Amino acid sequence: MTFSDVLTRAAERDDRIQTLNGKGSITIETPEASNSGSFRVRLKKPDSLTVEIRGPFGVRVATLVLAREQFLFYDWMKNRATIGKPDERTLRQMLHLAISFQEMFGVFTGAFPQNDSSATIRQFTTWNDTYNILFRSSTRSKEYSIDGETYIIKEYSVSDDSTGTLMTASASDFTDDTPSLPQFLRIVFPTEHRSITITYDDVRVNVPVTCAFEVPKQAEIIYR
Repeated sequence: MTFSDVLTRAAERDDRIQTLNGKGSITIETPEASNSGSFRVRLKKPDSLTVEIRGPFGVRVATLVLAREQFLFYDWMKNRATIGKPDERTLRQMLHLAISFQEMFGVFTGAFPQNDSSATIRQFTTWNDTYNILFRSSTRSKEYSIDGETYIIKEYSVSDDSTGTLMTASASDFTDDTPSLPQFLRIVFPTEHRSITITYDDVRVNVPVTCAFEVPKQAEIIYR
């Protein structure tokens, strides 16, 4: 099997996930703050995602709604909704994470970015039923470790020649479902000292979901 075949199977595995409904625990660590809580996520491809985060004793803390046209973040404690474009700038301002619209979906499904056409393959090896692939562009490296049974990307990293490792991601504890899904995911941005960790207690794919959310009446609304 070629490296192209392996990446194609990884992409096909992700394509088979059309909806997701799950719950578990989440931790977001940044220089500004470190927050942990429980979450419930509802995802519907290609562009609908709703995440509800609760704190101690099940108190609702925040609801995040992401769609192709709009980003919405509702703070339950302040009764305040922030609405803006679903771009990386808005996500960084609200979540303190340098993450794109599409990468937010990958946070919950384990689908990390595929290689772009500007890079060339430098290494392709197989060890213990894991495919290891290294790509190089003019200034960056991307590495993938892909499980040979589920075709889930177990490890992913992006490195820059001048600044070092920009991002690492890992996925483990795979379900027995078809398609399989990792129950533990962690994404780290080392140079910025930021990370997000997700552990599922229960997760199901390709089940009916709705991602709709209605902002409570008399909430303060801020447009960015």
